[in-house]
Amino acid sequence: MELIVGKTVQVDEKNRYFFAGKIENETIKGWGYTRYYVSKLGPMAGTLMAGDPNVPKVSKFITLAGEPYIIRYNSRVPIVVYVPEGVEVRYRIWTTDVGLKEMQKGYAASKEEYQNVFVEHLEMGPATYLNLNVHGATAADIDNKLTELYHGNGLQPFWIRDGMPDKRAADILAVLEDAESHGLHPDSYFIDMIHNHWDRKDTVGLVRLDMLLTLGMMRYVADQAEGRIEPHEVDPKLFATARDVEVDWEDDVLYFYEDIYGRDQLLAKALFGSGQ
Repeated sequence: MELIVGKTVQVDEKNRYFFAGKIENETIKGWGYTRYYVSKLGPMAGTLMAGDPNVPKVSKFITLAGEPYIIRYNSRVPIVVYVPEGVEVRYRIWTTDVGLKEMQKGYAASKEEYQNVFVEHLEMGPATYLNLNVHGATAADIDNKLTELYHGNGLQPFWIRDGMPDKRAADILAVLEDAESHGLHPDSYFIDMIHNHWDRKDTVGLVRLDMLLTLGMMRYVADQAEGRIEPHEVDPKLFATARDVEVDWEDDVLYFYEDIYGRDQLLAKALFGSGQ
């Protein structure tokens, strides 16, 4: 069973929204049963796509952000969920096919499956969800660039081949894991989340892995170009001439690729529509 916690609020139809918070659980002492609870719901966040302010808002059930919360279902045991007043609890029953099916080697999702999942995830604003703001670029700016990149690639993954991460994905992960040798912290580049999705075989998991690799790479490029800490903020007198500069996403990202495995004209064309 999937537990879904959220609240019905008035929002615009164009953007995707979600609440901060999480479902937690504890064992009831003396009984051994589990109860679930949400201590706090919010604040609400979402994508920042501009819309017509004159269009009336609509009622939508906005849920907690994050992965689906799946629990074991037993029809003889009640499921108890405590939530703040005004918060709703909904559920979804998941069933399985009793038959076993053999998966073909090298199985990969169809183009249409990838397109549908990429559209859904890009609309949610991955950088907004991860609270990713890089050197003057807001989460909305990064989400717009990410959307542009993937639409330019036909809403197909960059780093997934035959249903699994390819060599380039492994190269990127290796560089991000080695960030400490350049004075950077690997945790800043979603290493744990990448590892959690690395062996996923479902389309949703592969799309998330691909986007995490891209976002981790983008942040790494920005930090290499400008540094993780603005020097003039550390000591204004010592670094009086230091200034913030804007990341050139195309040139700097291409340099990243050259650094790890040489210039890749096809990749450059796929990412940026040119072979520069």
